[in-house]
Amino acid sequence: MKIFISSLISGMERERTLAKKIIKRLGNDFVSAEDFPAQTNSPQVACLQGLRQSGLVVLILNETYGEIQASGLSATHEEYREARDTRPIIAFIKQASNREASQQEFINEVSNWSNGLFRSSYNSLDDFEDQLTKALHSWEVNQASAPVDEASLITGSLDALSNNVKSNSHSHSTGESDLLISVISGPSIPILRPSQIEEESFVDKLLQAALFGPYKIFDKGSGSESYIDGENLYIKQNDGENFIMLDPKGGLTFGVSLRNKSASDHWGGIVIIKEQLLDKMEKVLRYAAFVLDSIDNTQRLTHFCLAVQLTHGGSIVTQAESEAQRQSNIINLGNSYGHKKNAIHLTPAVRHRSALVHDIDAICADLTTLLKRSLQRNR
Repeated sequence: MKIFISSLISGMERERTLAKKIIKRLGNDFVSAEDFPAQTNSPQVACLQGLRQSGLVVLILNETYGEIQASGLSATHEEYREARDTRPIIAFIKQASNREASQQEFINEVSNWSNGLFRSSYNSLDDFEDQLTKALHSWEVNQASAPVDEASLITGSLDALSNNVKSNSHSHSTGESDLLISVISGPSIPILRPSQIEEESFVDKLLQAALFGPYKIFDKGSGSESYIDGENLYIKQNDGENFIMLDPKGGLTFGVSLRNKSASDHWGGIVIIKEQLLDKMEKVLRYAAFVLDSIDNTQRLTHFCLAVQLTHGGSIVTQAESEAQRQSNIINLGNSYGHKKNAIHLTPAVRHRSALVHDIDAICADLTTLLKRSLQRNR
């Protein structure tokens, strides 16, 4: 495996030399800026290209921020931003009492990124050597035991949507979800034992969070039920429009309602308010991150793939556009009767688990754009 070393070069020579020795000692290859041959590209372009060819990043930060690039960030900060949503990062922060303000802000950004990377501080080269060796060894053990199969994650996320279209037919449910969202995590390993997924206190914890937590996705005014179907746990509101499905490997599928109850359904479609759609997707994905942290706080699951699907035809409009249409007595739902229920996913489809927390706004914005395009194609 190639491991990219990201830090200032000046003033960090000893750490970088030691990191190279440790990486080679453990049988891996390192990628570092000072070892690049002469290139026609700028040094920072070459560094970012080297980072993209690596499977892991070792980030080392001291008290100095570094020279500002055209982006307004230091080179190391650019490398961190490039890496954080696509590959794992192991970060080491040198203890210091006189940091530059911009470097402290950078360290705060790294420290506040609560998922997806190992962080530690060190006060000596011996301390750094010990911590880096242990962190790399732990990463290699986890990777060797369960690699991430990207194609399988993509297939799994799409299959989860098609498999759960029928989920609303259970028992006395009468409604149907307007939006389905699947979040399938990898590597594909068992996370929950049968006794755990059925444990009453665990189910209650998930239900309480869905009803009253910071990212409420259920309606407090509706009743709820839970049951096991095969190996999977379902938590569902009695109207059948909102549900959560959790499988033993940490896969999650959600069904949610988007329509305004005052909207007329006889048109065969719904008017979806863009702001409400963004809010609902953000809450669902943040709830998914909460569930993953609850069942896998050691982060054996490192990546995820999500897919979304609208189950009806209709239009996605802003709140202002909706008000204008209402005042003009215009209902614009598109050709909803002929709507094809196409599932969509992002590109790249597989993201590092940390993106569920860190990149949530961009993910929701991109999904909304893709859903709108899908509706427009099928008019």
